[in-house]
Amino acid sequence: ICLNWGCIPSKALLRNAEVLSLFKRATEFGITVDNIHPDFSKGVERSRKVVDRLTKGVASLLRKNGVDVLSGAAHFIDPHTLNIEPGNQIIKSKNIIISTGGSPKTIPPLPIDGDTVVTYMQAIIQTEVPKAVVIVGGGAIGVEFASIYRSYGSDVTLVEMLPRILPNEDEEISKHLERGLKKRGIKILTNSKVLGLTKSESYAKIQVEKENGAVELDCDRVLVAIGIQGNVEGIGLENIGVQSKSGFILVPPSCNL
Repeated sequence: ICLNWGCIPSKALLRNAEVLSLFKRATEFGITVDNIHPDFSKGVERSRKVVDRLTKGVASLLRKNGVDVLSGAAHFIDPHTLNIEPGNQIIKSKNIIISTGGSPKTIPPLPIDGDTVVTYMQAIIQTEVPKAVVIVGGGAIGVEFASIYRSYGSDVTLVEMLPRILPNEDEEISKHLERGLKKRGIKILTNSKVLGLTKSESYAKIQVEKENGAVELDCDRVLVAIGIQGNVEGIGLENIGVQSKSGFILVPPSCNL
């Protein structure tokens, strides 16, 4: 995730947004800049080039160090044997590391269509900035996209079910960030739960339950950013005695990691 769909491309997009914000504030630095024409698609193109360069660099390091890379879907036959499709390649090893990454979590009220309702994996490569976006989830992914979209002029609403954004981070940091986002015009609804969604070809309406009643939010894009779950389905964990819970592998307390 980090290299292809997470940290690296999102930080590239944040850098694009930062440069745009600096241009908008140029007069503060005694610089006059006229006719600013931000092109979000070029920013996305740049972020993918960064990803491409770094992934090729990793691939090169693997080759130089004699690592064999097999592309396919692996499935455990037993604790020391993998079957890799396509081709029914059988790989045996004394030790096998499970490092299958993660995928975006979703919720039933917001079915993903990849266009109007998206996860970060679709949003990170979409080349058009939404006029109005509702971001469901106030964690790291949600606040990053809120900042990016707002820099390009989107009307942004951030919906978080818990009492504050960045609920897993330090409370003081959360308060400072919320203050900064609101100052930029980003609307933040905490203690709020998504009830449902209605949509047409070009816009969506989200029903949200707040502490003081329900509201309906209009937008042309919904970003579901409620977290990550591990990719543990369909790899044959049942054949090797490994258990998972909520999408993550359970590690016995005896493992001193």
